[in-house]
Order: sequence, then C-alpha cells, then structure tokens
Amino acid sequence: MGAIHKEKIEFTTSYEEFRDRVKLICSYKEIEWLGLEPKSISGMFFRDDATTLLRFCRENPSYHIVTITGPTRYENRFIADQRIYLLAQGDSNPQLLLNWSLARDFHLQLEEGTCQALAVIDDIKNGRQT
Repeated sequence: MGAIHKEKIEFTTSYEEFRDRVKLICSYKEIEWLGLEPKSISGMFFRDDATTLLRFCRENPSYHIVTITGPTRYENRFIADQRIYLLAQGDSNPQLLLNWSLARDFHLQLEEGTCQALAVIDDIKNGRQT
C-alpha cells in the first residue's frame, strides 16, 4: 500500500496568473530598493546568491523564493542547487507550480514575451525611459 499524500500540487500554465498570485518582484529597481543586488534587469538571482536570498527571507518573512527549474517551469519554493531564483512577496504556497510551455497558446505567449523584451531592450539601447 502506498503513502497517502495530503498536499496536492496546484498547477497552472498561466505565467500572468502565477506572477500576480505570488507577486513576483521582476523590477531590478525594486530589488535594489530592498538592499539586494539582482543579476539581471528582470530581477533574477543565481546559485551564488542563494545564501543571501535565504538570509533576506528569514529576516523579512513576508518575502519568499521562487525557483526556476526549467526554461518554462517555476516552483513557488526554494530548491537548493538550481541556477535561477526570483524573489516574491505574495502567496507562498510551496505546492504551486507553473509550467507555461504546456499552455495551448504557448507559442503565441512566447512570441509576445519576446516582442515585449525586445521593445524594452530597444528603449534601453536608445536611451529612452521605460
């Protein structure tokens, strides 16, 4: 007889739903305001930052870590020895999982996200405010 699992994974394919629910902090300016140093314009942290992030979250319990475990897979919890982490301030349910590559309109979302990113890069490159 197998073990009984009381906790169920909550799965979504909507990046926007996940982002809004967990309140991902995607602005490097907001992260800098918190006294941290993000490694990308979109607020990503890398493996070497894990200790700093864990300490920050212990000192500021309203924040938690989201781990990117694949190109389109985000887990709403800290997982050691992964490459990329994000900071969040919303729902910290560790059973929440996003994999937006399984969405029916994945290719449309990917194209739209790429266009948005290229527009921001173009604005930065040309010295305009975003």
